[in-house]
Amino acid sequence: IVANQGWYISQTVIDGVTTTYTQADELVTLTVSFNAIDSNHSVSVLFDQFMYNITGTVGANGTVNGETTINASMPYGSNYSLTITPADNYQVADVVIDGASVGAVNFYEFINITDNHTVDVTFEATMFTLTATSNVAACTITPATTTVQAGSNVNYTLTVANGYHLENVIANGQEVVVTNNAFTISDVQSDYIIFAN
Repeated sequence: IVANQGWYISQTVIDGVTTTYTQADELVTLTVSFNAIDSNHSVSVLFDQFMYNITGTVGANGTVNGETTINASMPYGSNYSLTITPADNYQVADVVIDGASVGAVNFYEFINITDNHTVDVTFEATMFTLTATSNVAACTITPATTTVQAGSNVNYTLTVANGYHLENVIANGQEVVVTNNAFTISDVQSDYIIFAN
């Protein structure tokens, strides 16, 4: 008795005697012998497919395949994909497959599964740096440099020396509204270069 690739013998019934096997037995071939046959005999066999577990952890602030846990049972030879989605204002920090990092990827696929696998996914805040300068020493912007999480609001204060006036403030090529020598960069989603004239 020979199981097809990816399958194992899970049960035999020989002359009415049932024997069961588990995947752990890895029984893929079995010889049944009848000696000095002088009566009828019966043999029936059941096969089951080898199944493999893909399990793991999903860190805070994201999901894998829309879930916060990884627990899949996949048949021998199948494929299984992971779609990794950070929460707003977060990004993938690392994806570890079977103990080895594959980097900060948003997608990973197991091809031709023939063993159990583990997955560990972590996320981190997306950070941006804002740098503010002026074309003259008589004008200062506070804070000059700051790093914040994506989605943050950053409040700025300008100090202009006597005898000078503020013409405008440009942030990433766009003029911003300044009120009482103060302005805000809202919902930061990129690095910023801010320049006061």
